[in-house]
Amino acid sequence: HYQSKSAHLNGIVHDFGSIHIDAGEQVKMIVHFQDLDGQPLELKTFRMTFYDLDEAPHHLAQEYIIADGHPSTIRDHNTEIHKRNVHAGVEFEATEIGSGADN
Repeated sequence: HYQSKSAHLNGIVHDFGSIHIDAGEQVKMIVHFQDLDGQPLELKTFRMTFYDLDEAPHHLAQEYIIADGHPSTIRDHNTEIHKRNVHAGVEFEATEIGSGADN
């Protein structure tokens, strides 16, 4: 069951979908696509991008994503994310402290 103190900020922001998750919480997200009649769509290609993964000062908290069931991943060569295989899939973990101004 998803809850967030900032859930009222969820939605479309410019060209991006935004989902807020509170520190210390986790969310399992499953993505499905439907046509206008509500029938399932199978996409040949699907890409999802995650922005603004960072950590708290002194490594007190780190934001991360675990992706499961995906065929491949691509990271920008300037990324500040560490990638590693874990039991549940592939983990992408923040490596830099965020400032709030970098959102």
